[in-house]
Amino acid sequence: MTIALAPDSVLANRYRIVERIGKGGMAEVFRGIDNVLEREVAVKVLNERSDDVNRRFLLEAQSMARLNHPNIVAVYDVGVDQNLSYIILEFVRGKTLRETDRHNLTLDAALGMTIQVLEALQYAHAQGIIHRDIKPGNLMISSDNVLKVMDFGLARRMSDISNLTQSGEIAGTIAYLPPERFLGKSGDRSSDLYSVGVLLYELLCGTLPFPLDSGDLVAVMYAHVNDRPKPPRHVNPLIPASLERIVMRLLDKDPAHRYPDAASLIVDLRAVQTTRAAVISRLHVVETPAEQDSASLAELASVAPALSETPLSQSEETNVFKAETSGANTKTDFLASKTFSGALSRVMQGMMCARKQQWRESEDHYAAAIGMLTPLKHPSELARTYARLGGMYCAKMKATGVALPSEVSAARDYLNKALPVLRDKRLNADIREAEANLKALETLRTA
Repeated sequence: MTIALAPDSVLANRYRIVERIGKGGMAEVFRGIDNVLEREVAVKVLNERSDDVNRRFLLEAQSMARLNHPNIVAVYDVGVDQNLSYIILEFVRGKTLRETDRHNLTLDAALGMTIQVLEALQYAHAQGIIHRDIKPGNLMISSDNVLKVMDFGLARRMSDISNLTQSGEIAGTIAYLPPERFLGKSGDRSSDLYSVGVLLYELLCGTLPFPLDSGDLVAVMYAHVNDRPKPPRHVNPLIPASLERIVMRLLDKDPAHRYPDAASLIVDLRAVQTTRAAVISRLHVVETPAEQDSASLAELASVAPALSETPLSQSEETNVFKAETSGANTKTDFLASKTFSGALSRVMQGMMCARKQQWRESEDHYAAAIGMLTPLKHPSELARTYARLGGMYCAKMKATGVALPSEVSAARDYLNKALPVLRDKRLNADIREAEANLKALETLRTA
C-alpha cells in the first residue's frame, strides 16, 4: 500500500511533506519541514494497520527516543494523525553505506567507519538496547563523513526480547545475522558484534564471509551456523594479521568466544590504527630502499574494492528471489514474510538433522517447511525444499543400506516435483544435485 501524502500536505499541523525519499515493507519515509522549529526532518509513516506491526513501530520510536548519540539518527517526535502513525527523525543529508562508492576505500577508512558503528552500539547497549539489524543499508554516511546508525525498527530492550521474538521468526538481513538467530535464539550484544564482524569482513575483502551468489538463502543460513569463513588474509593478503584475528573472533559461532562488548573491540581496532600510524611514520624516515623493504609495507595497502552492490543483487538467481518476494506491503504479505522466514529456518534445521543422521526429525522439519511454503509465492525455495527432502531420503538409504520402496518412491516424487522449477529458474547447482540423486534412485529401483 502506498501512502497518499502529497507534497505540501501537513501532519499534526506541524510537519510539511516535501517529497518521498524511501519505501519499505512496513513504512515510507519522506523529507519534511518542521514548521515550528524551521528545520528539515525525516518523516517515517507506517503503511500497515495490524496490531503487531503497530506495536513494533511504537517500540521502534520508544527505543530510538532513548538514544542521544552523534552516531545514531535522532528521534524528535512520534504520533498519530489522519489515521497514520508516524515518527519524526533527524534528517541526514548523505547516502547509506550500501549506496556509497567504496572502490577507493582505504583500510583506515574501513576502520574509522567500523569504530563509529561500534561507538553507537556501545552507547545503545549501555541503555539496554540492541539493534539486531546492522547492515550497510542501515548505516548513513552524512555529507560531512559522519556515520549514523538508523532503523532501530528491529531493536529490542534486552529484558523484553524473550517475550517479543516469535518462534521461527528471522528478522533482518540473512547475510548479516549471527548463527544463534537461525537457531531460534533472540541474541544479545554479541549478536550485534557478529553483524559488525560480517560488515568489517566485507569492507576489507570486498565479499561477504558467506556470499549469497547462488541466491540460496538456506545455504547461507546453514553456513553461518556450521561453516568457518575463509580467513580474510586468504582473500586479501594485505590485511594485517592482527586485524584478521579480530574479524575471526567476531565471527566465532559461540557468542561467548566473541568480544564481550563494543568497548573492548574499539580498543583493539584503535590499537591496529596506532600500529599502522607508527609504521607509516617509520617509513617516512627510512634511508635506503633496503630499509624500506624491511618495513611493513603491507600495512600501507588499501583494501580491496569493498562491498559490491547489495548482496541481494549479485546474481541472476538472486534476482529471481527478489522478484518473488518484492512488494510485501500489505498485511497479508507482511505476515507471509514471517512465515517464509520460519520456513527457511525449518529447512536449515532439516539439513542439520540430516547431517546428524536424525532422519525422522529431518523429515519432520522438511514437511513443516513445505506446508509453510506451499501457499506462498516462493517457487524457487519450495522447489529447493522438495529437492532437499528427496536428497535426504537418498542420504538415508546410503547411510543405512536399506532402500524402503515407500522412501524410494517419495524421494523420486519430490525430486521430479523440484526439477521443472529448478530448470525454469536456471538453478544449475541444484539441478545437478537433484539429477544425481534421481540417477542413484534408478540404480536402487532396478537393483
